[in-house]
Amino acid sequence: MVQYGLYGGLAHDAGTAEIAALGGYLRGLEPSPMAEAASLWGVGQAEFPSGIVPLPVSWEEMERDTAWAGRMADLMGLAPGQFVLYTLNHAQSAQMWPWLHVSFRRKARFATVMPMAWDASRLEMYARRFAVDHLFGLSSVTLDGLAAAGHDPIAVMRRIGRISAQPGAWERLTEAGLKPTRLTWMGPLLVFDPCDGTGGRFDFTQWDLEGVDGEIVLTSGPGRTARFEREQIGVKGRIATIDGEPRLFVD
Repeated sequence: MVQYGLYGGLAHDAGTAEIAALGGYLRGLEPSPMAEAASLWGVGQAEFPSGIVPLPVSWEEMERDTAWAGRMADLMGLAPGQFVLYTLNHAQSAQMWPWLHVSFRRKARFATVMPMAWDASRLEMYARRFAVDHLFGLSSVTLDGLAAAGHDPIAVMRRIGRISAQPGAWERLTEAGLKPTRLTWMGPLLVFDPCDGTGGRFDFTQWDLEGVDGEIVLTSGPGRTARFEREQIGVKGRIATIDGEPRLFVD
């Protein structure tokens, strides 16, 4: 087992003042002030066709990931005071935290639901009781869960301002006349496609995607703690340069 170090850096018998100094750290917003603490924000996980692997993320990497998520939030039109409903599994926290952090920084309001059939009714409750400006990461499982609970999934989605949907859910919403953006999970990263014909955005300063015989493979950038080398990610497509940067076009 890989040991990544002591996160907070406090002794088990630390006093109230020492614990209080970790306030921002314990909320995931800033590094621990303790010299003994590890440089990691945390260790998440990345899922590949070959299996699930640890995803260590440093505080510096988290700050860079948050900056990129902020640029994607600009494409979403995320503004202060808006309400965002994020769909995520807890196992995806390392990849999703930058998006939540952007909401903190922009003083947006947000809640989370899980992409599980049994949690679909909670999404319906939010859509019924609140003005949801953005739904982020909708999956087919949630749409199926809404239908199983007796709701019309498309009618629920029509209550929501803007939707980013994963493959499967994206096609279903598009066929129903909605215009969602596309969100694709690729191991340690997310690809955000505004669906305007200019391709899926990813942080090419941190990760390298390339097409090999129609399959997309991933390699870690030089500044990443987690190391991957031309890892298969189970996505077919191609990489093309648009506006001077690489973009993903999924088949």
